[in-house]
Amino acid sequence: MTFQWWFNGQDMSKYLETNSVERNIGQNRKASLQKLGISSGKRFQYTSADEGKVTVSFLIRRDMVAKRRKIAGLLSSNEPQQLIFGDEPDKYYLAIADDQISLSEKFRHGNGEVTFIVPDGVAHSLTTATVSGQSGTDITVTNAGTAPTSPLLTATMSGDNGVVAWTNDAGGVLQFGANDEIDGVTKERSEQVYHYTFDSEPTDVTYNDGIIAYPLFNGSASTPNQQTGPFDYTRKPGTATPASVRTADMKWSGPSMSGKLPVNSDGKLNGNFQWVNRMKFLTTKNATGRCEFNLTKGDEVVVSLLLYDNSRSTDMLMFEGTVNGQHLFLDNLPRSYYKNDEYDLVITKLRSQVTFRINRVTLGGGGVETRTVANFDASEIDGWTVWLT
Repeated sequence: MTFQWWFNGQDMSKYLETNSVERNIGQNRKASLQKLGISSGKRFQYTSADEGKVTVSFLIRRDMVAKRRKIAGLLSSNEPQQLIFGDEPDKYYLAIADDQISLSEKFRHGNGEVTFIVPDGVAHSLTTATVSGQSGTDITVTNAGTAPTSPLLTATMSGDNGVVAWTNDAGGVLQFGANDEIDGVTKERSEQVYHYTFDSEPTDVTYNDGIIAYPLFNGSASTPNQQTGPFDYTRKPGTATPASVRTADMKWSGPSMSGKLPVNSDGKLNGNFQWVNRMKFLTTKNATGRCEFNLTKGDEVVVSLLLYDNSRSTDMLMFEGTVNGQHLFLDNLPRSYYKNDEYDLVITKLRSQVTFRINRVTLGGGGVETRTVANFDASEIDGWTVWLT
């Protein structure tokens, strides 16, 4: 009777006759010991399982050249594959042929040997045991093998549920969700509309044609502010740096970047959102600077966050927020705390509450300005503009 074995799904007994298989017993375990001074013996530290080895001796009869080439191809693999023996068809080793496969050829037959390395050192079951129980009941899991194993846990919900948890008899706990969540509460899906790292120039934005909160200097039609100039993406990697050239006749001027916002997964333009912009703001007593972060609908600014220093005699930092043309706050931030460095400028809308936030990034800490606007849910947003001057 021919002894069968398979490697990588191929029946190797078609090409060779197996003389013997050396599989050893159990895992290849090694103990780590430590010598302590000049005392006799050593102290045990721990034991761990090492890789295993399986050796197959075989005989090839007739058609030596063709079978030698065929066997070489079947046993060649770049990663471990399933190795199954006919006397244990319900188990497999994840093995890979190691070293040179030996073959001693004679006139019409040859004897050979192939050694497989089993990296994890164990035999795996081809079948799994399934155990199920209702919520709140004990489940007994039996491991029929000799190596440690972990169960695969799945849960099917028959109704609304905010938490799934498992415990074992050793005190371990796995919990997913919130155990204080009220069933029946609908949660919204988080969706990322866009994310720009500025490692390279974005291709889906419009330059110098955005909707801005202050198109006129001091409100005068004779002195319009200007969206002009490029951004430099090479001056500092990961940064869009304004690179416009200003002249004496210009008022507030600099490049802008704008884009369109699609509807959310509910097909709406008035859902909850969070808009985060990171920037470095540097001014001095004699220098001015200004930036606008605007969320828009059509040609109108719906929400605007502004940060600026518009004084050539005072080193100031103004933090301003508007909603639908209504000024919510205008704060002169203390320069002893809000210094020249990186900030996160954040606009968040949750139901009817709009939060304007400025966070100091590298200096630690931050300030928060929060205002609530009634019935803001009805305000739609379909675009954004960032203008730096």
